[in-house]
Amino acid sequence: MNFSKIVLIVLGLQITSTACQTSLTAKRFDAPSTEGPLAWAELLQRFETGIYSFKNIDTNTSRAVERAILAMVGDERNWTKIEYLAKRFELYPSEESYLLSVKLKTHLALAQMEYGIAEKGLLKLIEKDPVDPRPKMALGILYLKGAQFAKAIPYFNDLKEDRRAVLGLIAAHRQLDDNDRVDALCEQYKEETADNWEISLNCALFEAQNLSSPQNARDQLQASLKLQPPESEGAMRLREAMTRIEASRRVTVEDAR
Repeated sequence: MNFSKIVLIVLGLQITSTACQTSLTAKRFDAPSTEGPLAWAELLQRFETGIYSFKNIDTNTSRAVERAILAMVGDERNWTKIEYLAKRFELYPSEESYLLSVKLKTHLALAQMEYGIAEKGLLKLIEKDPVDPRPKMALGILYLKGAQFAKAIPYFNDLKEDRRAVLGLIAAHRQLDDNDRVDALCEQYKEETADNWEISLNCALFEAQNLSSPQNARDQLQASLKLQPPESEGAMRLREAMTRIEASRRVTVEDAR
């Protein structure tokens, strides 16, 4: 399969997470917190001393447990510990315990690249709370990574206020050769492309590839480049894209001769 259309757009969807160390990282869906994650020993101690309870877990405890697991799941030596916690929470019938068990299993599945299991977990979480955008984003990215582009689109469509979802839509529609839709998205978010280098990058590449407008594409990239810190990843990627477009243009000119 040809992944050329999404090689660069993947950069905009690499969301920081230890849950999945692959070229495209599925978004973690824990709630943000100003507190750091608990270490494993401290987490166990809180359960052993009764500060936390497997039987009566509340939302704050659930979030603290999930944050601790996210800090651990990137190291496979911790996987049996995470499995242990997930099974413990399964033993209790409360809704919060069930959801936490599903989340832990899903994070573990992402780390182990068991994407079928991760998909089922994310679908369960979306079913339980259709308003929560985080599992939807994670599932959209998961489908995009798995080349199930048509499946990804509805989830990204629900989240277009998040620019990661816009990037996901552009990637999915490009792979499906829906050029009209990509053109419409790039036009819709045209005012933001300079500020958002990922959108600028991918819309410029689309224009250069599909509309044969390399100069317009270079101008768009240059406008975005001026707003980036010189040594930032965005600046580096934009310069690389400009070089690629220029090289492609030269090849086209030589072929015409």
